[in-house]
Amino acid sequence: MRERSDPPTPKTYLGLIISMPFIFGLALYMQDDLTPQTAALTFTVTGLLYLNLRWIQDFFRARWQQDYEQKLAHTHAELARLDLTAKERRRLERYRDELPNRFHLVTSPDETYRTINVVGVVFKAAASALRNFGR
Repeated sequence: MRERSDPPTPKTYLGLIISMPFIFGLALYMQDDLTPQTAALTFTVTGLLYLNLRWIQDFFRARWQQDYEQKLAHTHAELARLDLTAKERRRLERYRDELPNRFHLVTSPDETYRTINVVGVVFKAAASALRNFGR
């Protein structure tokens, strides 16, 4: 029942958040452009992005809320059908129970953004350490 447009779970989302600067660093390495300065710049920009991510995503949150409510209503409507098999009912119930976790940026954003802010501070500190290391 999971649709392609469903957002990732918090674990996957945070994994992507943490790995992005390292992916950028790998791209720089593959191009032979990875230096302490480019790594520091990558960590600085990523840290700033993560520290402002909640504010940036607030512009999209209303649409995500609407999407979440539509999917929840559709799932409840499907569960109300009388012609469902037991297997289909279990699948729909599992999907319904998974929706709040998938839409964690709507249902419980504070926990996710608290972690993202910590990651942002860590990357900014790493950038500062790299800049000081290069001197």
